[in-house]
Amino acid sequence: MKSDRILGTLVLIAGIALYVATIDFPGAASNRPGPAFLPRILAVLFVVSGILLILHPKPTGNGKEESQPGNRVKVAAMIVGLVLYSMIADITGFLIAGGCLTFGFCLLLGNSWRVSLLVTVILVPSVYTIFSTVLGVVLPVGWLGW
Repeated sequence: MKSDRILGTLVLIAGIALYVATIDFPGAASNRPGPAFLPRILAVLFVVSGILLILHPKPTGNGKEESQPGNRVKVAAMIVGLVLYSMIADITGFLIAGGCLTFGFCLLLGNSWRVSLLVTVILVPSVYTIFSTVLGVVLPVGWLGW
């Protein structure tokens, strides 16, 4: 319960910091979302999630903090994955970097490699199409040009 409040406070601070960091981003132009759209939506979701974690922490049955080291390793691996994605996305492009990230996350969450591959093959090109075609957001193309 205490850890939920600490996490909620950190998420709240991260949301506020993210929103403040986007203040200088250009807004929407001609009914199209601008570069500030997604980061601000995420910032608001962070703030709301942080407040909910602070106000309504998950009760524990026996009063002891639950600790599952396996989950901590998964979270750390996901953070490393996001950092690696941000480092290689401009070089390899969104499809390759996003595919590797999605496939790895699916495996970390306990899916078989077949399910992970299927999710990756469907999700990543769909997200690319929605962002590049529908929303007009330029995603990294990388050295392959796609």
